[in-house]
Amino acid sequence: MLSLLATGLVIGVKSAIALAGGISGVNGLFFAAARQAMVENANAGRDSFQVSNYFGTWTIFAAALFLSDSLDHLAWMAAGLAFVSCLLSGGRTGLLSLFSAVICIVLIKKHCERFGKALRFARWPIIAFVLLFGGMVFLNKNINSGSGSIIGLAGRFVVEYIVGGVTALDRVLTHLGDYRGASNHTLEFFLRIASALKIISYSPPPTLDEWINVPFPTNVYTYYRYIVTDFGIPIAIVLTGLVGFLHSLLFRKAHTGSVIGLYLFSLTMFSVLMVIFDDAYWRFGNYLAAFTFAALYSVAQSVPSSLFRPHLELGSGSPEQAE
Repeated sequence: MLSLLATGLVIGVKSAIALAGGISGVNGLFFAAARQAMVENANAGRDSFQVSNYFGTWTIFAAALFLSDSLDHLAWMAAGLAFVSCLLSGGRTGLLSLFSAVICIVLIKKHCERFGKALRFARWPIIAFVLLFGGMVFLNKNINSGSGSIIGLAGRFVVEYIVGGVTALDRVLTHLGDYRGASNHTLEFFLRIASALKIISYSPPPTLDEWINVPFPTNVYTYYRYIVTDFGIPIAIVLTGLVGFLHSLLFRKAHTGSVIGLYLFSLTMFSVLMVIFDDAYWRFGNYLAAFTFAALYSVAQSVPSSLFRPHLELGSGSPEQAE
C-alpha cells in the first residue's frame, strides 16, 4: 500500500508541475504558481476529478490509520510519506491535518490527554509545525508585491487569518439579508447527489467564498459562516450543539481501544483547529472518503496471505518428496 501511495504521490507532483506551468504573471515560487492555478480553476468552475489529486489525502489517511493500529516502524514510515507529500504539495491544510492527527493519536495512546502533560509531551512537534506552517506561507503565496520584513509579513498573515475571520463574520451577521436565496453550502454533498439523480434542482455555491474588505481583503469567515447563512442563528446554535455531542461520543469511542474510532477522531482534530478559519465539520465527502479508506484497508487485511504464495500442483507432493 505504501508503494502504491508513493507512486501516486509522484504522479500528483507531476500534475502540479504541469498545472503551475500553465500560469503566467506569478513571479513567486513553483508552489505559489500551482496554488494560483488551482484558485483560478476553482473560481472559473473548472474543477475536475483526478485520482492523482487525492493521493496526498490518502497518505494522511494511511498514516492516521496505521498509527491508530500500532506505533510501529511501518506506521511511522507512512507518516513520513505523508509528511513528504504535504511538503511537496505546498499545502498548509494538509500539514495541519497530518500533525493534528498524529499528535492526537500519540497523546491518546500514551495517556497524555491532560493539557499540561500534553503540552510538555508535544511541545517540540508543535514548535516544528509552527515553523513549517509559517514558512510555507512564503512558498505558496505570491509575496513579491508585499513590503516590509519577513517578520512583518508573517505577522500580517497571522492577523488576517485569526482576526480577519471574526471581523468578516461580523459583517455577515449584520447583513444576513444579503444572503437570502443563496445556495445551501452545509448540505451541498447531499444536494449535489439529489440534483444528479434529478430529484431536485440545485445550483452549488462557488468553490471559494466571496472577498470582502475588513479593511484588508479576506474570504475567511470562521466555522459559523455557512450554517448561519444557510439556516439562521437559532438553528446554527442547535447544529453546533449537535456537533459537540457527536464529537464527544467519538472521543469516548476513541478511548475504548477501537482502531477505527481513534482513526476517525484523530482526523476530526483538523476541524477543531479550523473553527477560527473555516467550516470543516460538515464536509461529509471527507468523512465518507476516510471511512471508505479504512473499510478497504480492513478488507485487504482480511485476505489470507496464502493466496499470494505459489502453490504446488495437486499430487506433486512436497519438494523433499519430489527429490
